[in-house]
Amino acid sequence: MLRDYFTQLAAGRLGRGRYVLLWVGLIGFLLLGMLLILVGMGVGLGVASGEFATMPERIADAIGLPAIVALIVLALAAVFANLNIVAKRARDTGLPGWLVAVVYLLISGGGSQAGESGSVGGLGLLLMLILAVIPTDQFRRRGPTG
Repeated sequence: MLRDYFTQLAAGRLGRGRYVLLWVGLIGFLLLGMLLILVGMGVGLGVASGEFATMPERIADAIGLPAIVALIVLALAAVFANLNIVAKRARDTGLPGWLVAVVYLLISGGGSQAGESGSVGGLGLLLMLILAVIPTDQFRRRGPTG
């Protein structure tokens, strides 16, 4: 499973079923990561009794810099894994893989920065769902006889 997330960057392909399985697995990994962050914040909040203005520093002291760096590395790995499976699935449908992944990154990441509404971020989810239902080789160029 890790091989699907982190290898075959330029030529890998994923069928619909495997793509959905990897997508759900990545969501589970992210939910587990968020749970760990919340537990860490709970520990930090227990230590940080006092003013709210100094709470971020107290939380950082409570969970430590190595934990924060580890969480950042895990988040970047999750983003890379997500882009890799999007690119592989796009390639399987006949679309240019990394171009679709970059478009996905722009519409899903840009949506979270665009404003409070998050309406643009929903386009990333829509693209993921569309990739989940498009048949294999739907957009593949066929020769004059095929």
